Amino acid sequence: MKKPIVAGPVIVEEGRVLLVQAGKDEFWKFPGGKMESFENHPAEPTYREPKEELGIEIAILEPTPFIFRKKNVVLYHYLSLRLTEIAGGTAREWKWFSIEELEKYALAENVMPALKHFRFI
Repeated sequence: MKKPIVAGPVIVEEGRVLLVQAGKDEFWKFPGGKMESFENHPAEPTYREPKEELGIEIAILEPTPFIFRKKNVVLYHYLSLRLTEIAGGTAREWKWFSIEELEKYALAENVMPALKHFRFI
């Protein structure tokens, strides 16, 4: 059986990373979500999900994603630029975190590896 694909942007501005709390768990994670049946490429939910969760438009800066494989899902993260102000959306909460303070929070397991991949830590 093919694993579901989840995708979203990695947005870092002035040394701070944008994370959200969404879904059923309490982990801080990158905005993003499952690739839908009508989507053909992981970049599509990378554009769609930030609109839904935060009301923002993004641009993908790095076309090669960081890929994080889990037992039951494959996550694609694209280094991205926020183009519009955060208006709010379906995310329960959102926050800008300094890279230094991240270790104090409950993070999704892909956050630190993605930030390392894109050389923020």
